[in-house]
Amino acid sequence: MWDKVAATSASEPRSLNYKKARFHVSTGPDSLFRRVHQKMDGYRVLPHPSRPMQKRWTDRGIPVGLMRGFDTADWELMTADVRTDRGKFVSSSWRRPVDGSWLWIEIGMNDAIEKAMFKHGRGKGDDVVTDGELYEFVDEVNQQLTEEESWRDEWGEEDPAQDVTDDD
Repeated sequence: MWDKVAATSASEPRSLNYKKARFHVSTGPDSLFRRVHQKMDGYRVLPHPSRPMQKRWTDRGIPVGLMRGFDTADWELMTADVRTDRGKFVSSSWRRPVDGSWLWIEIGMNDAIEKAMFKHGRGKGDDVVTDGELYEFVDEVNQQLTEEESWRDEWGEEDPAQDVTDDD
């Protein structure tokens, strides 16, 4: 059984007191990765990382400028981390080829670049959730969220079912 909420410190805001679980695009659930694309697709300018982080990345040969102008068409979605208590994604990892290697970035809340590194492989670690109760919960939550947002995109914010009038 997975823990829904784990408090790490009574002084930390509640929003920071949650456990995460990682899912991989090849093992799903598909609804989660559709949801990540639904929220992330297109072009966006990611915020500047801190100066120390920029320096570390530059020292490692990571092209900071390439990451700032982020377009999902240029990157391959690999993993998503979700809150175990809500089933919603809080960060996603993407990769793209750069000079014969794979540049990986993790984008967190508010489009912040949390990690950047060159690495090989596909991101399938032992910690990736592939089935079970949490998997089913995340699938259900993201199916619902994807459907709701698709409906809003098509029909707008108001739900016409809530505006039923009796003309008699």
